[in-house]
Amino acid sequence: MAINLKYAIEASVFLWPPNDRVSRYKDPIGYKEAFNQLTRIEGIEGIELYYPYDFENINYIKQFLKSNALSVSAIGLGFFAEAKWQHGGVTSKDKKIRREAINVAKKAIDYAEDLKTKNIVFWPGQDGYDYYFQTDYQRK
Repeated sequence: MAINLKYAIEASVFLWPPNDRVSRYKDPIGYKEAFNQLTRIEGIEGIELYYPYDFENINYIKQFLKSNALSVSAIGLGFFAEAKWQHGGVTSKDKKIRREAINVAKKAIDYAEDLKTKNIVFWPGQDGYDYYFQTDYQRK
């Protein structure tokens, strides 16, 4: 039995600042230009978006999807790319941060319904530790 594969790309590849921890390797492009670059990729049928990072203008996103015959393959929960999430989102010891992470998730789910996708990406990023021995497991 053949599998009907569909291809999607994460919009953040184009939307987020083009840099790493050390340097910026090209100038950032505007929101609309980033979306237009997505249309140059042969064979894609969908895009993955991260809320709130990729949601500068929901009306533009809807119009873009419609005019390019694309769908949203998934919406990711964006509680990892800012300093406030450095000690976790849903697992943060700070009740305010945990509540904010839950609110991000709820809003992303609302957008997923609006954009007709059933897929939510939960990438916990900083919900844990990046490096061995980053925490003192003996300390109570």
